[in-house]
Amino acid sequence: MRRRLSRPFGVVTSGGRSLVAVGVFSYAADVLGGWPVFRLLWVVCVLLAAVAGATVLVRPRIHTTLQVAPPRTMAGEGAQVRLRASSTRRLPVLSPLVALPVGTTEHLIRLPMLRRGRQVEEQIELSGLSRGVVPVGPVTARRGDPLALLSWHETWSPAVELLVLPRIVRVESLGIGVIRDQEGTPSDEISMSDLAFHALREYVPGDELRHVHWRSSAKASTLQIRQYHDTRRSHMTVVLDASAASYADPADFETAVSVAASIAARAYEDGVEVSMLCGDHAVTGQGLDGILDACCRIEPGDSEPVQGARQAMRLAPETSWLVVATGGSAPDGLAGLVRTGLPDDVSLLCVRADGSSPTNVSRAAGTRMVSLRTLDDLPRALPAVVHQASA
Repeated sequence: MRRRLSRPFGVVTSGGRSLVAVGVFSYAADVLGGWPVFRLLWVVCVLLAAVAGATVLVRPRIHTTLQVAPPRTMAGEGAQVRLRASSTRRLPVLSPLVALPVGTTEHLIRLPMLRRGRQVEEQIELSGLSRGVVPVGPVTARRGDPLALLSWHETWSPAVELLVLPRIVRVESLGIGVIRDQEGTPSDEISMSDLAFHALREYVPGDELRHVHWRSSAKASTLQIRQYHDTRRSHMTVVLDASAASYADPADFETAVSVAASIAARAYEDGVEVSMLCGDHAVTGQGLDGILDACCRIEPGDSEPVQGARQAMRLAPETSWLVVATGGSAPDGLAGLVRTGLPDDVSLLCVRADGSSPTNVSRAAGTRMVSLRTLDDLPRALPAVVHQASA
């Protein structure tokens, strides 16, 4: 607990300032004006000020715990804030009034008497939360003396964060998931230094003897060399267009964030490594929790989606699937510009969140495109994209 004064002498209330003025005037009238009748008045003022000052000097010690349960919730759902407090001194604290800010709302709570060894608990129910980071706290107590001559604030607990994740819908597998084994996913390319065994061939000068299959060589009377499939791991990179100009409606941006989170969650469930980039937020190698936490902090701003896609490829050069989530006001040629800078073996999926257009699926210039009216349409639209990918 620490005491915070807003300004010098800021703890003195209007009643305290009036008391000081009356005391000074009475003292001057008694000592300088020779009117002893004012003596009792200024003595009373001094005694009252001494009582108020003693209240300030006797500082209580309060142990406070601020907890948010759960610490992560999804947009549209709720959470609970729990405040626990107790006194660590024998002197009780009489019904303190505490202020607990939650986001932009300040909750005033009148606690019961705080005694030593007795913990009191107050709860605040939160509902209908929007995606983002909601600051909870700090807990501050409005303290004062019994005569209301002094008033001050004490910070009893630091602030904590409530992470409100974007809404996530369950979608079908994109068909790129792999089990995280030692071999990865075999490709059609032949390699002499990988793990997925393909076939045997005769030895030619220059082959490494460590690849000789001795048992087959003994049967064939010639040296037989092992050949392998070149193996690759599937890696998905999700790029969220953070440009405010790409979204005609703020709701479309929220839909795009939910699309990115939903596809990332599905890929992670399929065993695919996932990276994500949105504006200044870049996440790779931190698992799904790191991606969803970053989705809570994303806000639209001023960025260039094509540059973002290129930066994402530099961030995760092993990317095999690139997903770009943008809005209906993005340039029509955005997908083509992104496709131009990609290797041929990288699959591109572009999802446009546009609440003013019907949901449809198309393909152009080697890019699978989905125009999404609502997030609830995503589970029906993605299978069509997968079908086109396998066609």
